[in-house]
Amino acid sequence: MYPNPAREELILNLPNDQPMSIFLYDLQGRQVIAWRNVKGTIHTLQIDPVAKGAYWVTVVVADGRRTKKLIIH
Repeated sequence: MYPNPAREELILNLPNDQPMSIFLYDLQGRQVIAWRNVKGTIHTLQIDPVAKGAYWVTVVVADGRRTKKLIIH
């Protein structure tokens, strides 16, 4: 996941092309944006409408999930 901190877009480089969902949550756990049924290994996500601050990015696949912190400035 880069760049971090990010401003307008976020790039995710994932290990396989399984179908997945990607979620952006604020620090209180509220969902801000969801990208569903995403396929492929490299994704560019537009985050420019999101307010500055700290967030969690969660990638969910059939066999689990992975979460990382993101700073938007």
